[in-house]
Amino acid sequence: MEAGEAAGALLFVLAVAAAVATGAVNFTYPATVGSSSGGGQWGAWLEAWAWVRSSAVAPALQAAVWACMVMSVMLVVEATYNCAVSIGVKLLGWKPEHRFKWEPLAGDGDEEKGDAAAAYPMVMIQIPMYNELEVYKLSIGAACELKWPKERLIVQVLDDSTDPSIKNLVEKECESWASKGVNVKYATRIGHKGFKAGALKKGMEWDYAKQCEYIALFDADYQPEPDFLLRTVPFLMHNSNVALVQARWVFGTAGVWRRQAINDAGGWKDRTTVEDMDLAVRATLKGWEFIYVGDVRVKSELPSTYQAYFRQQFRWACGSANLFRKMTWEVLVAKQVSPLKKFYMIYSFFLVRRVVAPTVAFLLYNIIIPVSVMIPEVFLPVWGVAYIPTALTVVTAIRNPELVPHYLHYSSGNT
Repeated sequence: MEAGEAAGALLFVLAVAAAVATGAVNFTYPATVGSSSGGGQWGAWLEAWAWVRSSAVAPALQAAVWACMVMSVMLVVEATYNCAVSIGVKLLGWKPEHRFKWEPLAGDGDEEKGDAAAAYPMVMIQIPMYNELEVYKLSIGAACELKWPKERLIVQVLDDSTDPSIKNLVEKECESWASKGVNVKYATRIGHKGFKAGALKKGMEWDYAKQCEYIALFDADYQPEPDFLLRTVPFLMHNSNVALVQARWVFGTAGVWRRQAINDAGGWKDRTTVEDMDLAVRATLKGWEFIYVGDVRVKSELPSTYQAYFRQQFRWACGSANLFRKMTWEVLVAKQVSPLKKFYMIYSFFLVRRVVAPTVAFLLYNIIIPVSVMIPEVFLPVWGVAYIPTALTVVTAIRNPELVPHYLHYSSGNT
């Protein structure tokens, strides 16, 4: 995959070179002074504004336009490459089992007891919550109904809620499942230091948590299928170099971690708002591998409003960029990572996806294009403001057709 990403970066360089050679990109496009009419003091003001606009504003804006065009090409090359790889994987029928060992556990994991249950490793489910009134029953219920021997499973509900009434409801729900024989642990803490990362870190410090070899993590609005652990944990059991088995999800966290890998990477840290990405990157730098199981899907709740979706995306974008700033040097000096993987992490994983993508989306479409209406000297190439966005939409839809309804949801009056 890292070699492929390097090929993707090479394709970007070739695409830019071809665009410049054919004249599609002309960095020397001249800014012309617009004419103004009128006389008197008002005409003088218009003349002055035209001069300032053409000599200072337009050149700066034009430079920003070309910077965005270069970044747009980076995006479309990256997206096209990823789409091609995704289609290739689907056509070839490649699955994680072709590379990593996987064997089913004996029984269905539900009624196993005694010696049969002993073949199942200890697993803890962590569910961090914060005033989750609408979804707490669904998430707790889904975790408690997972097929796994009851004596080998712990469901830990980390409740950071600030509303006493909601905390009371969540605690009662945990007590209800405990009365049915499920080993549910309701955990709270004093203060909210570190927010979600702080809650997860505190949850790992309990004595019963230290007995668990694997940690499954679900956001509070997640509903895993009953066979989730049966389909994911065997990858960890038979591949000692694997840190995380990641399920398919859209808006949050759903996967099973190896406790040893979490500790080896330094545990949960609250230095960014993307604590799961932070941990995964640090584990990668330690030489751990990851498995993505696209066939295992976990239901999740979409943000209920456009404002909630905007806050979520803003938090992720800022957190990712901040993590890039904090970890660039760590990636460069890592000894257990190949130069090719370092290039992939810095260029593709961080720069293009976490910095370039949100920068172009905000700068070009929210600032440059609207402002250019008042600056006629600025040249906006049609291929950059029309063809590339269309291409990005098409390749994204081809690669992830299930996301199309989500986009329609937010563009159909849910604002």
